Amino acid sequence: MIFDGLGNSYKAQVISVNKNEIYGKIISSSYKTPIFKVRLYTAIPKGDRFEWLIEKCAEIGVSEITSVNTKRSVIAGFSKNKSERYEKISIAASSQCGRNDVMKINEPLDFRNVCKNAVANKRLINILPWESESQSFFSGKLTSSSHNAANIFIGPEGGFENEEVEFAKSQEYAQ
Repeated sequence: MIFDGLGNSYKAQVISVNKNEIYGKIISSSYKTPIFKVRLYTAIPKGDRFEWLIEKCAEIGVSEITSVNTKRSVIAGFSKNKSERYEKISIAASSQCGRNDVMKINEPLDFRNVCKNAVANKRLINILPWESESQSFFSGKLTSSSHNAANIFIGPEGGFENEEVEFAKSQEYAQ
């Protein structure tokens, strides 16, 4: 089985292999992408935990990851070398678990800008788990068939600051 990373997979027979190429014959093909897309917006954790996060998110079907810069972010971005490494991890994990597409890894963005853009599409569910939340966020929202994607926001190790959460809430209700 081979895939192109865009939703197409092929059952193929290998005909020949040399140092630089593999030749094969496509026997059958199929196209499959998730009906419901999940986008993860997360502060980059310390150490190599971001690599682990990329691998696990690709395995469970997350569509894309965008790192966000928050007030308590320890790491604000990543180099071109890191970006290439993260892409390789995503490709390997996507391939290993049988996905037809590859989870996209976006360049880091500012948390406030992401919040402003997240509310524009009403077919999206925006989820921001927060340890100080007093009301049940999930009641009824996840059962609606009118949604086709979810944005999930995960803060840094120290959590989101109160003003960041209030800003995110204000954007949701401003629309």
